Order: sequence, then C-alpha cells, then structure tokens
Amino acid sequence: MKPTLVDRPHCELCRSAQHKTLLRRPFTHPSIWPFLEEFYRGTLAAADFSGLDFEVAKCSDCGFIWQVHAPDERTMAAYYDAETLAEESLNKKRQADASLFARYARQVRAIAFLVPHRPSEVNVLDFGMGWGYWCRMAMAFGYNVTGFEVSPRRVEHARTLGVRTVGSLDPLPSQTFDFINSVQVFEHILEPLGTLARLVELLRPQGVIHIAVPDGAGIERKLLSPAWRATKDPLHPLEHVNCFTHATLLAMARSAGLEPEPEPILFSHRPALNLYLKDCLKYAWRHLRPERGTTLYFTKPG
Repeated sequence: MKPTLVDRPHCELCRSAQHKTLLRRPFTHPSIWPFLEEFYRGTLAAADFSGLDFEVAKCSDCGFIWQVHAPDERTMAAYYDAETLAEESLNKKRQADASLFARYARQVRAIAFLVPHRPSEVNVLDFGMGWGYWCRMAMAFGYNVTGFEVSPRRVEHARTLGVRTVGSLDPLPSQTFDFINSVQVFEHILEPLGTLARLVELLRPQGVIHIAVPDGAGIERKLLSPAWRATKDPLHPLEHVNCFTHATLLAMARSAGLEPEPEPILFSHRPALNLYLKDCLKYAWRHLRPERGTTLYFTKPG
C-alpha cells in the first residue's frame, strides 16, 4: 500500500515554526530501507516510498524532536493492524512468562496509592489498550475498567477477555475517570498535545494519568553520527513519530494543565534480599535523578 504522509512543519508541543533539521534521507536510503523491509516482513514496496523522505526536526524553542513527515491515521492503522505483525504481537502476550503480568500487577497496584478509594469506586481508562491484558489485570483488582483502542482486531480480542471497550473518546462525558493509563502510545500520535488535552477533560479533579513512552535522551547525538542506522528505537521510522525526553514529556503535561506526581514506592513482595535492594536502587535512581525517565505520573489539579 502506498503510504500517505502528513507534513508536520510546526512543533507539536509549542507550535513553534523555528526548528533545525537533525536528519533527512529518503526512506529508501540504505541506512533506513533494510530495517523497514525486515521489520514489516517484506510487506512494504520500495517503489511506494519513492520521493518520500524520513526527516527529523528539533524545536528551537522547547527542544521537542519529531518526524516531520508522518503516516496519516489510515496508513498507520494499516501498518499497525497488518495480519502478520498483529499475530506476532498477540502471540507475545499469549506466550509471555509471568514477569509481564507481574509488571502489569505492579502498575495496577500503584492506582491504590494514587487514588485512595475502593476499587469499586474507581473508574479506569486504558488509553491504547492493545490486546486488553493490562485491562484484565486491573479488572482482577476490582476496578471499573474501560479500554480505548483504534485497532478492530485488538478490540475484538479484548472483548473476548471481557473488557469493556470504546473506539472513540468523543461520546465519553467529561470527568469520567479517576485514573488513565497510557503506555507506549503518545510516540505514535500525530497531535500528542491535543490528544492529552482531551484525556485531561475526561479526568476528574485530582485524577491521575500514567504516561510511559520511549526515552529519547541521547537520540540527537545518535542521529548526527555518520554511522547512524534506523532501528527500533525512540525514532523508529513510520512508527515513533514523536520523540520525548523527560523534559519534553513534562512540558507537554504541564501545557495540558497537569502537574507531576511522584511515583509511588512499590517494593516487591518477593523475599529475596537482592530483589528488594534492586527495587530500592531503582526508586533512588528515578527520584534522586528526576531529569531522567519518560515513565511519569501526573495529577489534574482540582
């Protein structure tokens, strides 16, 4: 399928037109095309990308980094829902070991610290729920869970797990949710600030949103290297159209009216001393070095 790319000449966070180009090469360049061909399992045709450039810009005002030419929603959905890739993605969930679900449980446990109400009184939205397994974990804790997803294939599967799903945020009333979870989503969205503003409308006062995106710290140095090659990183061509750092994720949240919330301390229940110490070190790293990391919690004032 020939892709349709949307031009994004302005910064998607501050709307500034002042930026510098960090990298610009044809998608068919030897440093890019072999990666795309392998990642998409040969479903892309080089001829369809003739004349199309992979271009990365950095805002001169706020420092945000983004892909200037990004797939429109139809193109992105077609790539995202391609049968081969979708089946591989689902199998990763079906065949995952217990550590994946332990991580989900850990994330869901955080809700109790951040929203101190009985689970039956707490409404949770998983924005970009994927196949619905995080939603099912939150349901097991007793929360009232809704999953948002644009992929019909993923929505259908989530419903087989008993997850209540929506395919649009438009019909949802304001101040519906106490907690919103969004993991590995905002790097894909064409208008990230506008989307976050809509999610903030759905949050009740004192509600919390958890956002996790790939960390783009150091990406500029990599792009400027003569040895740069495309890979599955925070600027994955055609996929990760927004590249966040701690500072730019924080700036986006504040522009949407949110305030940062300290991550709750959730030590492992496992008795092994080395695992307990690992949790202590992880917490110290995140909180003593707050300029690092793109897994953050935010609160809506009220």
